[in-house]
Amino acid sequence: MESKIILSERVDNKKRLFGANMIYFPCTIETVTGEDVKALFTKNQIKVAMKRAKKNQEDFEEKPVGFWGKLFG
Repeated sequence: MESKIILSERVDNKKRLFGANMIYFPCTIETVTGEDVKALFTKNQIKVAMKRAKKNQEDFEEKPVGFWGKLFG
């Protein structure tokens, strides 16, 4: 896995409405079609995702590649 969201990279919500978050954490998501899409995450969204990852650690295990994996990536 190579994906990263760097929490020191944050942006201010410039046109903040009442009740909106003051900052967001930016990243670029590469879709399955290869398109790069910008995304902004709130601190709470990241906390929820981190909690989910901790609860489901088996989803981060590297699986053996094998012959077909090496052949087709």
